[in-house]
Amino acid sequence: MSKYKKGIGYYSPKLYQFTLQNGQVTEVFEMKHGYLKPKWIKPYESYTVQADGSIVKTENKGWKQEVTVFADTNGDGWYEKISESYTWNGNPTGTLPTSAWSMGPYVGSRKTFTFDDQGQLVAVQEVKNGWLKPESPWKYASAQTQGDMVVLNQYNGKWEVYRDTNGDGVYTEVAQGFGAVVDLSGIAQQTQGWVL
Repeated sequence: MSKYKKGIGYYSPKLYQFTLQNGQVTEVFEMKHGYLKPKWIKPYESYTVQADGSIVKTENKGWKQEVTVFADTNGDGWYEKISESYTWNGNPTGTLPTSAWSMGPYVGSRKTFTFDDQGQLVAVQEVKNGWLKPESPWKYASAQTQGDMVVLNQYNGKWEVYRDTNGDGVYTEVAQGFGAVVDLSGIAQQTQGWVL
């Protein structure tokens, strides 16, 4: 998954380079408008070099954790984003934050899902201002349930994870991203104890 910028008559993916010392990322560069531009590694960011050569960037911003995977798929030294995922970190008391963050389960989408006997998604309703608003289930390439979670995959590669921990039939979005779906057991662990 790469974000594309309009170039001169063509589209090109955003490209990145990393300086490694003793297996650690010490510098990050992004190709912007034909120039290699240094990017500051922020205090809440960490980079991990994987055994396959990919680089995982983890950002912890308050209640939100963003994980981005970069890979040099053709060995030319230029990395592209191949996946991005977002999860919301729970807190130990199981209560939801009341701050003005723009993302998280307390403002995330809330939906109901109906599956037929074969496990096919047949109806979706979004909770809006106390009302149930029908939504087309056909916009999802696939949908599956795992315990009290529902995983939706859209045709554009985006995925969403919803969870209903209190069993009321209304699911709250707890994670989203592009590319491969993150480990659901990790999402389950991070949102355990939340009243959703």
